[in-house]
Amino acid sequence: MNAKKLLAILISLGLGAIFIYASWEKIGDPPDFAHLIYNYKLTPGSLINLLAIYLPWVELLAGLALVAGLGRRGAAALTTALLVLFIAALGFNYLRGHAIECGCFSVVLGPPKTAEQLLGEMRVRILEDLGLLAAAAILLALDWKRRPAVTTRPGS
Repeated sequence: MNAKKLLAILISLGLGAIFIYASWEKIGDPPDFAHLIYNYKLTPGSLINLLAIYLPWVELLAGLALVAGLGRRGAAALTTALLVLFIAALGFNYLRGHAIECGCFSVVLGPPKTAEQLLGEMRVRILEDLGLLAAAAILLALDWKRRPAVTTRPGS
């Protein structure tokens, strides 16, 4: 096995495991996840419940596909898109000073936090997501295959 293939497998396993872990609690508690989505103040009210129900399943399926190595390029593209979405949502709220619990890995809220603590956690989550985005981009680059040139048969 060459180094590129090994790196692609390791990134797939790591990224997939993170997405599976991130989805688990949200799947089990859509109402609390819906509340966290609402706190972002970015989604129309009519879409919040749909996102709370389906988004964790999309995360789970993408993670499982990466871990299993099935449709890895599509799963990597999906995780890339999800990470861009997550970074944009967190970043927008951070820039406007809207301190929120991100709901990235847990829907259970701990003890109350100050706005400064929440903004600090948001900075950390954005940096973590940027690292995951870099990993997904590397995976896409490693898995990118050139399409074979179209050839014509003699006499066609």
